[in-house]
Amino acid sequence: MKENRLNSDEKVKSDGLLRVLSDVEIMAQSIIFILGSYETTSRTLAFALYLLATHPDIQKKLREEIDVALPNKAPPSYDKVMEMEYLDMVLSETLRLYSVAERLDRVCKQDMEMGGVFIPKGSVVIIPIFSLHRDPQYWPEPEEFRPERY
Repeated sequence: MKENRLNSDEKVKSDGLLRVLSDVEIMAQSIIFILGSYETTSRTLAFALYLLATHPDIQKKLREEIDVALPNKAPPSYDKVMEMEYLDMVLSETLRLYSVAERLDRVCKQDMEMGGVFIPKGSVVIIPIFSLHRDPQYWPEPEEFRPERY
């Protein structure tokens, strides 16, 4: 990584960019990527396990799918996991109820009107993921854990 950065110093100077990342900044960004992906994965798995523990009927159905896909406790493979439709439904419903991002922020690129509200260019628009994922207008019985929605 450092060698590539050093080789691109001349291009950076010719493009008029201000500077390149220092070794410390590269290390810090790498750690953020690693920790960020760890936290989101562990949080999702923790909530999935909680939901399965509190919904034994869903846990049983998922276990049956896993037993069929991986007979005799065979080790999982990417292809086998991708074949498990109910597992995908369970994870999708887990992420609906316990999203890793509770909101999204976006900058409006042009003046526009939405739902009778004028939004000027440059405004920050906050999208409330938590609220949308629990809105009964879009999700009947939104507080219920129902993987079959997917």
